[in-house]
Amino acid sequence: MKSSLFLSILFLFGCSASDSTRFSMNPGEGEFTFVDTHNKPANESFSLVNEWVAQNYNNSKEVIQLNDYESNTIIIKGITKSPVMLSSVNVWYTLTIKTKDEKIQYKFVTGQTTQGFYPSKNGMDELEATYQNIRKNITSYINNQSDF
Repeated sequence: MKSSLFLSILFLFGCSASDSTRFSMNPGEGEFTFVDTHNKPANESFSLVNEWVAQNYNNSKEVIQLNDYESNTIIIKGITKSPVMLSSVNVWYTLTIKTKDEKIQYKFVTGQTTQGFYPSKNGMDELEATYQNIRKNITSYINNQSDF
């Protein structure tokens, strides 16, 4: 009786550990694209995105991978937390932001954890919520900045 209980517990932990240690993701999995509206021209909203990044990342020069003023595109490589079993791990993500007159597009692509595996499928909802929060904060920042 004790040995079958022990084996059942071992099996359950083995299943949950295998779900949290993934070495690949399906195409499109972990990618989230959002489009918001704002009240600024493209070049002004692009400058405000750069301000927001400078104020909200520890070192904006380290996280910005591309900052193209001609196409109003900024690419950021950041880290966020993702749940794994009873803990959490750091997960890399890439955020591409494109601004147009009164529109802004965010594309988040989830990468590997700092330990070299991909976050569990169960953690994708929490990552999406984190990405949504970042998106809302940037759009709110753009909309709430007044013209001098």
